[in-house]
Amino acid sequence: MAWTVTPDAMLRTGVFVSVTFILTWIGLWAAESLSKPAGSPPPAAVTLYLTPDGVITPESEPITVPLSPNPLYDYRPTQEQRDTYGDVGVFHIETSIPDPQVPTALFFTSAYEIEEVRLNGRLLKAQSPTDPQGTLSGFGPAAFVLPPEFIEPGVNEVVVVSSGRTFKSLPLYVVGAAEAVLRAEGWGRFFSLHIITAATAMLAFAAALLFLSDWREAERPRMVALLLVLVTWALRNLSILGAFDFLPFPLARMITYAVSYLPVVALVHLALAWTSLIEPGRRLIALAYGFCLAAPVLIILLDLRRIGGVSIPWMLDNGLTIAGGCTAIILFARHALIGFRHDLVETVVFMVCTWAVLIDKADNIFHLTVPFVPDLHLTFYFAPVCGLLLGLSMCASVSAQATRARRVVQDMNQTLERKLAEREQQIRSQARQVAVVDERRRIMRDMHDGLGARLTDALVRLRKNPSPIEMTQDIQSALDELRLTVDSLDSAGETLAMAIGSFRQRASERLNAAGIELSMEYDEAVSQVRLPAHDVLQVFRILQEATTNIIRHSGATEANLMLKCCQESDEGCVDIILSDNGRGLPDAAIRKGLGLQNMESRARRIGAEIAFEPAYPGLRMRLRVRERR
Repeated sequence: MAWTVTPDAMLRTGVFVSVTFILTWIGLWAAESLSKPAGSPPPAAVTLYLTPDGVITPESEPITVPLSPNPLYDYRPTQEQRDTYGDVGVFHIETSIPDPQVPTALFFTSAYEIEEVRLNGRLLKAQSPTDPQGTLSGFGPAAFVLPPEFIEPGVNEVVVVSSGRTFKSLPLYVVGAAEAVLRAEGWGRFFSLHIITAATAMLAFAAALLFLSDWREAERPRMVALLLVLVTWALRNLSILGAFDFLPFPLARMITYAVSYLPVVALVHLALAWTSLIEPGRRLIALAYGFCLAAPVLIILLDLRRIGGVSIPWMLDNGLTIAGGCTAIILFARHALIGFRHDLVETVVFMVCTWAVLIDKADNIFHLTVPFVPDLHLTFYFAPVCGLLLGLSMCASVSAQATRARRVVQDMNQTLERKLAEREQQIRSQARQVAVVDERRRIMRDMHDGLGARLTDALVRLRKNPSPIEMTQDIQSALDELRLTVDSLDSAGETLAMAIGSFRQRASERLNAAGIELSMEYDEAVSQVRLPAHDVLQVFRILQEATTNIIRHSGATEANLMLKCCQESDEGCVDIILSDNGRGLPDAAIRKGLGLQNMESRARRIGAEIAFEPAYPGLRMRLRVRERR
């Protein structure tokens, strides 16, 4: 994908890289400052004695050990010195304590390979079986409050016994006020032990959260790379905490080397995946993972831990970390250059963690101090501490993504509901329009079949026999048909009872003119039944035909129009009954017709049922209609 570098993008990238670099050093400065007590500065050199049993004798030869940039007092005796004087190193320190009554303490930045501490010949601390890694407290800081009864006025002598296999090392130390020393020791343990423990747990939790989440196909390469970073970082922290020390020495050493190499490869993997460059680098990353797993095995099996005085694991660790860290920095900077999406916070965290790894390894080689504070040496690994930030940020990121996903789903649901409502409204509107058009077509067809046919018949008869009486009858018939059509249209939206009531008013005029009184009754249960205008028109025509038959053939004086619910439990079913008290019709006449077949045809059009029954006296017509749903 082509991308253009603009001045704004360059400025954004520069700010991003600089801010993350500064944030990392601020974290280092805060951690180192809190974990270092105020007190007398360490001397430029200390005296070391090589002894067979850790006891200085007049025959012991003093060796001056300068403070190295690490910073620690570090000395590697020759084999001849070991054979002559012994293999147990004893560091001799002289310190002045002006007031023995003021609580004073001795602080070590690390207790690694310290077996015993004595003040003026009296034991302060000896190695115990519970001390991890064969030390008082491993890589964490250590503090010893000096008992007032052990302190002598003026110069006091402190002896530290170290029996390291290769080097005799004394960590940086400070003698100062007990309160400040213990506070610094607490902070040091917080950063070097407690936070690392919490970070490991948080990394494991974040890894489990990522593993159990169902990610979209496009997000899976990034999440797999992130999962590997979290897992390898947690394993590295466990190695620092000594979690693999119970294993046999070769296996424990292999695991220690592997978990030191893997996190930086995982960081590069993440940088490639996060910046959408994983496909070109997939094969190289696979080879790098394979190398990190195979190299420790070869180093142990072939005994390649040291060649020409150079530690091969140390060289590989630093070389891989610096090369991989620089690659990750460049990739994340490129990501900032082309613009962030929604991952600014995550990218900042990845960048800070990468800087922390780089600075840790650079300190191994160049022995760094905090910028602008030359006396503040880096004395512990800061990258494991960043694991807590990494785990917390990933949990927050997953939570934020889940929240964003829920909001997107909610917004989509709301949008979908709104569109469905709009679409439903459109469908209803279209349905109403279609219904109106269909109704118009039916009415036009009915008018053509009814009114048109009557006018055509009238015109034919007029041409054959222009009788005024017949003309009057034909015109009246056409007017009746037109009135039925208009009444059916007027009844649109009304109930069937209201529509029949309108028909009754018109029918009463004709019946009254013929001397027939029309009454009407209906059940309350049918008051809500409705029929389409087309069906109402057909009902009107059937009733019109029946009314005409009553006037012409029945000789009745009374007629009754009744609406009632069907006897069956059929909701929306109504019986329309028109009866008279006339002479009635014999069954044969009913079967023959007299126009009754035309009424049956109209009933079938609307799905109705019609029946004619003798009423004794008179005739009863029963029209059964059903509400359409």
